[in-house]
Amino acid sequence: AVRPLVILGGVGGIIAVSLAFGFGSQLVRRVRELDARTRLIAAGDFRPMPVPHANDELRDLCNSVNDMARRLAAFQDELQQAERLKVLGQFSGGLAHQLRNAAAGAKLAIELFLAENPTADPEPLQVALRQLARIEANLKQFLALGKPPMAVREPCDLGLLIDQSVRLLKPQAQHMSTTMVWKRPTAPLMVTGDATALSHLFSNIIGNAMEAAGPGG
Repeated sequence: AVRPLVILGGVGGIIAVSLAFGFGSQLVRRVRELDARTRLIAAGDFRPMPVPHANDELRDLCNSVNDMARRLAAFQDELQQAERLKVLGQFSGGLAHQLRNAAAGAKLAIELFLAENPTADPEPLQVALRQLARIEANLKQFLALGKPPMAVREPCDLGLLIDQSVRLLKPQAQHMSTTMVWKRPTAPLMVTGDATALSHLFSNIIGNAMEAAGPGG
């Protein structure tokens, strides 16, 4: 009478142990795969891991690990981009300093030439001086990038500023065979603003007009 119960209990125990061992082995394997994947992520490999089909806590954990890997990959890309921009900023800053020094040296050489040769035609050299001064101002603005802007508001004569821009661009207009007509007003046209910024504004507007007019315009 007891023997069938013992056999049934033994068989049931063996089956239970086998099932427990199978599920345990599968669980240990999945945990080891997850552990190996996290080690790869720590080493810099942010590829997503396969998500198991079983809808359980380990699947949720795998999804969380993959989401973490995606976020880390995006953060690494942003960090690399920031590092590239930092290096580019350092390089461009050094280059701007060199160009500014070169422009200042060329400007000084022209001024010395004009002082030593009073009979020379000053108009082309004056244009070159104004061009160099503009380059120097642009480089100064470039070097000031990232710093709080210093607003300079002072009385400015618009006629004088436009006249300077016209003189600056007149040789270029002659080279393009474009007619530039400018009649400076007799009375000052005073406004309050940044003279350097207004000068750049008028130079850009007139330069765009010259390009739009084209040769013969």
